[in-house]
Amino acid sequence: MKNGNRGAWILAGLAAMVFSGCVAAADPPAPLTNALSAVVLDSGRHCLPASATWKATWITNHNRLLQFVSRCRENQIGTGTAALAPVDFNRFGVLAIEMGQRRTAGYGIDGASARHSPADRTLVITLTCRRPSPDKLVAQIMSSPWILIQLPLGSYGKIAVNDQDTQLLTQLRIGDEIN
Repeated sequence: MKNGNRGAWILAGLAAMVFSGCVAAADPPAPLTNALSAVVLDSGRHCLPASATWKATWITNHNRLLQFVSRCRENQIGTGTAALAPVDFNRFGVLAIEMGQRRTAGYGIDGASARHSPADRTLVITLTCRRPSPDKLVAQIMSSPWILIQLPLGSYGKIAVNDQDTQLLTQLRIGDEIN
């Protein structure tokens, strides 16, 4: 192969790589599994009075949000006056999730993700839950962890709350009031 032909072949190869890269970039990305924005507004270790087990509450207005926050924060040192981010209840709802009463420290809710299943109108929340290891010593103090999650409004008929191991923790049936 002569040097002139070699350069032409290299240029042709580079052009082919660039062109194929442009074609690949133009392809639409794979669809998400209907992931939704889940913004944690607040959380804590004690919300009293505590339910006996997991509980979810769909909050659709500012007054109900303030009532929930006041109930939970009054037992939490140092956060009584901390401001919440404003919520536009015309576009979003807030899901309050309570873990229920626990007999020891070491429990908590560290984060959340959300996806919508339009086929059965279910909003699925996956929580990252913290539990004390069975072989660790932990303080024998009652706790009742909670979390507030801002979610976009949608045509949900049910909200299912799972942990990171996909175990169903609680569920909530929703009426048409959040469409």
